[in-house]
Amino acid sequence: MKNVPIKVKMLIAIIPMFILTTLATLAMSFTMNTYFNKSEDLYFEKLYKINSSLINADRDFYQAFLASTQQSHLKDSETLSDVNAQKNVETYNENAQQVLDNVHAAVEIAKTNESLWTETKSEDGATFSSVYDDFEKNYAEWKKAYDPSKYIELTLNDFDNSEIAFKAARKNIDTLEGLTETWAEDENKRLEKGMGTAIMTVALPVTGISIILIIMAVIIVNSVGNGVKGVTEDLRVLATNDLTREAPIVDGNDEIGVMRRAFANMQGNLIGIVQILKDTSEGLSEACEVMDTDTKGTSESMININKASADLAHAATSQAENVEAISGNVYDLSQIIERSARTAESLSSASRDINSVIKTGNGTVEELTNINLDSKREFEGIFAAIDTIQESADKIGEASSLISGIAAQTNLLSLNASIEAARAGEAGKGFAVVADEIRKLSDASAENVQIINKLLDELQASTRGATEKSDAVKRFVKLQNESVDKTRDSFADIVTSINAVDQAVSEIDSINSELETKMSVITDKVSELSAISEENAATAEELAATSDVVEENVHELSNTQNKVNDSVDELLGIVNTFTV
Repeated sequence: MKNVPIKVKMLIAIIPMFILTTLATLAMSFTMNTYFNKSEDLYFEKLYKINSSLINADRDFYQAFLASTQQSHLKDSETLSDVNAQKNVETYNENAQQVLDNVHAAVEIAKTNESLWTETKSEDGATFSSVYDDFEKNYAEWKKAYDPSKYIELTLNDFDNSEIAFKAARKNIDTLEGLTETWAEDENKRLEKGMGTAIMTVALPVTGISIILIIMAVIIVNSVGNGVKGVTEDLRVLATNDLTREAPIVDGNDEIGVMRRAFANMQGNLIGIVQILKDTSEGLSEACEVMDTDTKGTSESMININKASADLAHAATSQAENVEAISGNVYDLSQIIERSARTAESLSSASRDINSVIKTGNGTVEELTNINLDSKREFEGIFAAIDTIQESADKIGEASSLISGIAAQTNLLSLNASIEAARAGEAGKGFAVVADEIRKLSDASAENVQIINKLLDELQASTRGATEKSDAVKRFVKLQNESVDKTRDSFADIVTSINAVDQAVSEIDSINSELETKMSVITDKVSELSAISEENAATAEELAATSDVVEENVHELSNTQNKVNDSVDELLGIVNTFTV
């Protein structure tokens, strides 16, 4: 069994048991089905049908006897033509025939089973067939003793004989039912005995084979269990990291044997791996200590380099900022010099322009003086004209008043003419038309006079305003003449000042030329110094950045070294848990 695969062993233990169980189940099913069919035939096909037929026969027999009894109690005056008598006869005949039919049906079934028909006996030794013969005799005597259709001719003694035969025949039916039940009980006992025998016939071989299979299963389970137990013990020892236990010697070729040989190989390989890990972890620990010392020295050196590069970067940055500030100031100074030169040039140009303007201004002042004189003469003429307009307006007002009076008189004259025309009647119609035209002319004259008066008022108001303005203009003309005289004097002072400005501008031009030459030299030097400062600052920043990167790398290297130390310690802890 050592070389048989576990799968085959399990199949040997399981499949026969399964086959045996299946066969036993089939045999039991077949046996149970057979006896079930026999029981069905016993209880339904025979016992139920026979008893059912006999019970129906007994019921019908009693109803037939009851009908004959009722018939016997009819009065002598009643005849067969009476409805009740006829009904009793019909009931009697029908039930009597049904009794015979049901008993014959039960007998036909009983004849199919010899044990019921002739072998089963009652307490007095009667069989089904002999009881049936007695029933036939008693039934015939009952039929013969009393005929309900002839009840008038029969006597009471006939009815008593009929009752005796009825009881005897009914007892026969009860005996047949008892025999049937006795037969069914006997048959049931035989079925139970046969079923027990059949079950024992199936159970004994199955039990024997089951015992054999159980013994084989125990052997297989012990074989598998011992192998699994050995592997479990080996794994339990290995779980404690004990590698000193010798690998087991296995001679089996089943799965457990293969597994134990693989375990032995794994144990040997694990011993070699643990030894290599132990040696490697010790060497790695020493290398980590050396690397830790070198990392600390490098870190201290990088701190000093960082400090120096930071100082250099700060100094270079400060120098670059100062040079940049100087460069800015120089640039601003050059801009100021340029603006000074432009301003001096502008002043010189402005001085020339001012001289030209002064000359033009003097001529303009002379012309303005002449214009003022002409304006004064013209204004005096305008003032005289305004006075004349005022006088004319007064005269127009007087004429307007005269026209207004004439219009009033004309209107009054027109009214009188209209009155007279009305008095004249038809003869004065033409005169009335003239009077009406005169009235219209008078109204138009009055309206024109109002317009003239309105215009005259406006003209007088304008004249008064012009008079007032003329007075103001006279004052302005006087002031303008005084301002022209002052302007002439101011132009003379400006000419003197402009000459002094021309001399100052010449000196500024000379100074600006010298400053431009000096500023050109200074600008070149500042540019060179700025370039050097920027290069120093860039170099310092690059050195600082490089130092930061190196320091970060050193820090990461230190962290990595710490992790390696932790890993080495952990590895040593793991390796040391093994006992080699």
